[in-house]
Amino acid sequence: MTSEPRRPGAGARWLRFVLSHHPDGDRIHAHCWRIGSAGPWVCARCLGLYPAMGLALVLEPLLFPTLCAGPRAIALALTVTPAWLAWAHDRLRPEAPWPRVTATLTAVPAGLGTGVWLWSHIRDPFHEAFTFSLALVAVLSLAAWGLGRFLNDDAGSIPRLPEGPPPSDTGDGSGTPPPSR
Repeated sequence: MTSEPRRPGAGARWLRFVLSHHPDGDRIHAHCWRIGSAGPWVCARCLGLYPAMGLALVLEPLLFPTLCAGPRAIALALTVTPAWLAWAHDRLRPEAPWPRVTATLTAVPAGLGTGVWLWSHIRDPFHEAFTFSLALVAVLSLAAWGLGRFLNDDAGSIPRLPEGPPPSDTGDGSGTPPPSR
């Protein structure tokens, strides 16, 4: 028997990605909720979004079957905007994210609005308003994501100067340059 910790299998890694999709580390608590004391991390935004969207997809045919696209589009804009702004803020300012509860609570109405909006797509696939709203959210999200990557360099692509004293040729580690000749 070996004392090395076991690496999780492919199924466990896939489940972890689906539930959390945030990198492990000291900042995961800013974006995810932990189920139990040792359970998996679950993305705070997804925890509000997907159950609410599922509920809207189930209840929409019962409550709003005749609602036309105009009010659906307005509902989508009003419910998704706070969640999108919270997400964009966290992308642009990762050092100071909004509390997890904000992500979860803004995602609930976004899930309800998205579920109702998806029904308009189910009834009339890729109608103009649906396609426009999908493209608009995609373009704005891509812009916020790209700007966040550029400003915060979470891709590690911008070289940083090493911290500490400048290198020296004296070999004594003092950081002082060698005497000139």
